[in-house]
Order: sequence, then structure tokens, then C-alpha cells
Amino acid sequence: MTRGIRRSASTVLGAGISAAILMSFVPSAGAISGSLGAIDGTVFFDRNGNGLIDRSTTGGEPGAEKAEVRLYDADGDVVADAVADANGKFRFTDLRPGTYKLDGGQSGFVSTTEDERKVEVRGSKTEFVRFGIRGGSITGLAWIDENGDGIHQETEKAYTDSRGFTLTGATDYYGKIAQRTAKVDENGEYAFEDLPSGRYTVQTTGPDGTTATKTEAGPDATTDSDFTGKSGTVKSDKIQLAPGAGMVSLDAGFTRGTN
Repeated sequence: MTRGIRRSASTVLGAGISAAILMSFVPSAGAISGSLGAIDGTVFFDRNGNGLIDRSTTGGEPGAEKAEVRLYDADGDVVADAVADANGKFRFTDLRPGTYKLDGGQSGFVSTTEDERKVEVRGSKTEFVRFGIRGGSITGLAWIDENGDGIHQETEKAYTDSRGFTLTGATDYYGKIAQRTAKVDENGEYAFEDLPSGRYTVQTTGPDGTTATKTEAGPDATTDSDFTGKSGTVKSDKIQLAPGAGMVSLDAGFTRGTN
């Protein structure tokens, strides 16, 4: 059963699980008592999809904060739910020795490792598990379209004074995702990473006295502009991301001419 990145405690209880058997665990450094065992694990955003946590990947591969992992016993009964911390780490403690199953799949994401794992817990031992998930990303460029043709040329300057981009509108299994913002770098580029499936809109604000340049002006989607608006805030059309959709490019060109 695929779980989702957790939004609130009421969300979990609303999934049809009896509150009497549902125990929410958060990561801790609690000691293993007596002959009982423990399971430590990580849910991480596997941006290159290779099933490993790669520190060398640009920006690293961060943990999936608030991801849920469910623990079952050998009979298939729910033992507990764990909620990952800011580093994607979770922990189950005080487990009797035996066979358990972990479900680390997340709604709206593609699993890059097995989303269900069987683990043999041994007395006074800690077992380790990792779950990789992959989301989509929306990236793009802000630039000044000097000739107003709607196509980015290498000689046209990036708009590095941008106030940034705002992402809104996705709805997943647990409801509407809060807005995200992204700044542009020295090349005028921005990025929203690790997005669950859903519908998104991106908006930004151009330099004073400019409007959005022409959209879909050429055959190459990586060099044209995707934002509309005559003044002030400009925005993209709604974009539908499938689970693990990969990268979608949305560029914003600004011109002082009339389109």
C-alpha cells in the first residue's frame, strides 16, 4: 500500500486505521531495551533514479521530510507508523525479534527502490533500510528578450534581478500543497525539485515597464517563453506532472516592446 508524505495527524487517522492500533513514532536515539530490536531508515529523494543516496549529485539528494513509513508484523497487521524527520530519517524501537514488513512508498512519487521491504529483527540489534522516491521538477530561465521575438538568444541577458518564482496549485492525496518560492541564480535560472504529481502554475514579476514576450514562438520548447501577462505578475499555463515526471522547462522572457 502506497503511503503519502504526511500533512497532519488527522490525515493518517482518516485513512481507516484504528486509533487504538496506530502509534506514531518519530526519529529518536532511544536505546534498545533488553532483547528487543529496532529498525532505522531513511526516505530520500533519488533525483538521478539509481536507488542510491548520491552526495555528488548537484544539490545532493535530500531526505524526504514528513514521509510516512508503515510497519507490519508477520501476520500483516499494522504495528506502527513512522514519520520522517527533516533529514528523511525514521526509527522503530522496542520490536520483538521476528519478521516485519515496511512500506515506504509515497503517494505522488515513483519508488526507485522496492517500496516494500521484509526485515528480520534480532534481539538487541538495529536493522537499516532505505527507500528512494523520485518526483518531478520544474525549472526555467528569466531573460530580457531584446528583439521581442519570443526566443532566447545567447546574446540576450538573463534577468538576474528577478524577485523569484512562485509555484502554486498542486493537489495530491493529502490536499493542496503550500506555495513554494525559488530564487534565480546568477544565470537567471530557477528550479523547483522533488514535486509530487499534480497540477501546477508558476508565476513571477518582470522588470518595471516590461511585459511577457511572445509565447511558443519557435519549434524548440527549451528556448521559447511560457509565461503570459501584460504588466506586473506574469504566469504560466497549468502544468500536469505525472508521478516522477522528470524535468519540465518553463522560461520567462520579458520585453519592453508591444507583443
